[in-house]
Amino acid sequence: MQTPVMLTDVTLRDGLQSLPTVVPTQRKIELVQELIAAGCSRLEVASFVHQKLVPTMADADTLCTQLPRGRGVVYGGVVLDVRGMHRFMAADLDWAGVVVAASDTFLARNQRCDKAGALERIAGIEQLRRGSRARVSGYIGCCFVCPYEGVIDPARVGELCDALLQLGVDDIYLADTIGRGTPPATRRLLDEVLRRVPLDRLGVHFHDTYGQAIANLDVALLAGIRRVDAAASGLGGCMFAPGASGNVASEDVLTLFDGHGLETGIDARRVAQIGQSLCRELGLSNFSNASRALLASQKS
Repeated sequence: MQTPVMLTDVTLRDGLQSLPTVVPTQRKIELVQELIAAGCSRLEVASFVHQKLVPTMADADTLCTQLPRGRGVVYGGVVLDVRGMHRFMAADLDWAGVVVAASDTFLARNQRCDKAGALERIAGIEQLRRGSRARVSGYIGCCFVCPYEGVIDPARVGELCDALLQLGVDDIYLADTIGRGTPPATRRLLDEVLRRVPLDRLGVHFHDTYGQAIANLDVALLAGIRRVDAAASGLGGCMFAPGASGNVASEDVLTLFDGHGLETGIDARRVAQIGQSLCRELGLSNFSNASRALLASQKS
């Protein structure tokens, strides 16, 4: 039996986090409602960090009190330390995304710690969540290239996978933080990681800075990966990674899924409409190849 695909929409968190414009809470709630209506059932909606570091996420606690519940929809948020985990649990979300990176320099600039420090924080988060219904997903950033340290050895990523599994995370996501991954590099990384992490506990989070995200995702799908993050219209980026642009576009991902015969129940054209409407509001020009085609076919 084929493992079902699980698309996590990260528009509200990773899509909006690094923007210079702060999207009002009510507009975020409307976005959640629109994405659910389009068929999205797993949404990353907030980051529980200090508002001075990420002002676009300052409304995380308020936002979570207004989220529409039920209808099979689950919500997640990023948590970097125990203080953030307390806020996450008060918000009553379904899964926490915890973060480490395969680069101490990146971690020092992003989380003010090194790999050992990040893993120690994750251990504290894991201890706090025991006995609760919350799940924890471990994200490994800079899996391919670090903007400060250069090319990352896949073995370094594999060692972090071992450490995260030992700490008790439910699943692991490999993140191409600055979008420098390529299909051959993706294959090499998966060869290393899949020796350590069960296939059904591994996901990917690709950014599309160099236009390689869909090609990389195709390699991952062929390897059996079925957990994927994406954002409408490819919104996103990383404020701590110079030159990093947005996430892989949800509408591009859904088009690729269709080519692989993978059903999600998500309306790709509707997601494209949501993304383009938001981009126009924000004065952005994110038009993925799939969004152009999908919206053009609607007019014809």
